[in-house]
Formats: sequence, C-alpha cells, structure tokens
Amino acid sequence: MNIERLIAKFGLKRISYEPSKGDKGLIAKQLLKATMIEANEIMKTWRGTYPDKALCIITIVEVIQPLGQICPECNGSGKVRSKCNHLVKCPCCDDGRILWTQETRFAYFCLTLRITYSRFRRYMPVIKVLVDWLSDKRNAAALALINR
Repeated sequence: MNIERLIAKFGLKRISYEPSKGDKGLIAKQLLKATMIEANEIMKTWRGTYPDKALCIITIVEVIQPLGQICPECNGSGKVRSKCNHLVKCPCCDDGRILWTQETRFAYFCLTLRITYSRFRRYMPVIKVLVDWLSDKRNAAALALINR
C-alpha cells in the first residue's frame, strides 16, 4: 500500500493529500506531526518532559498493524520446522502475528527511546487514548470512502 493511500485512511484535517514532489516521507511526517499535536493536547497537564515522538511512533505503528507485528521467527506463517524437520506451530506467535500487549508495546517503544519499564507504564494510558483517537480517525475516513 502506498503511503498516500495509507495516510488518506486516517482522514486528519491538518494533512493535505496533494501529491508532493517525489518526497513520500513528507506525508508520513505530517501524520507524525498531527499525532504529536494530539499527544501534546492530551498531556498538557503533565509536568516535566515526556517522549512525544516515541509515543506517536508506537501509536501509528499499532494503528497501522492492529493485528500485531509479523513474527520474526516464522515470518508470519505461524509454523516453524522442528529438529525432526516437521512443521509445528510457532511458539512465539498467534497465527504469525505477535499481538499487542504492554510488553510488546514496551519493546517497540524501546527501539525509539530506551527507558525503564516502570517509566513506560506511566505512558500507557496516553498510548491507549492516542490509539483510540487515531483508530477513530481511520475508521471515519474509511466510512466516508465507502459512502462515496
């Protein structure tokens, strides 16, 4: 799926969907910027610093892949070869996908920003609100496309 179509699914008002001059990264930056504005709005009463970029990245990834990440051990097939060369169910995933849990969110979050798990748990309510907000925007855009 190309990035323009992916961004168009979210239906955010702050993003222009006009084709850019060959820079597809511009639209993804606009989605990140719109999500960051919403994260700052949610966290405006928080004191101190917070990793708004990392929060936005994990939110976008979770909304884009709602069924979870593709398992790296079985490459999404859900089956691996045993020592006897028999196909067996992959012990790491559920039908080729690693579902989103607090631990998997933390692992993905640490790819962007390495923090302790106890500090990450403070951000979980914000991540859930952002995921719901972005999912609602995506669903509203999809319904608008269906009605056309």
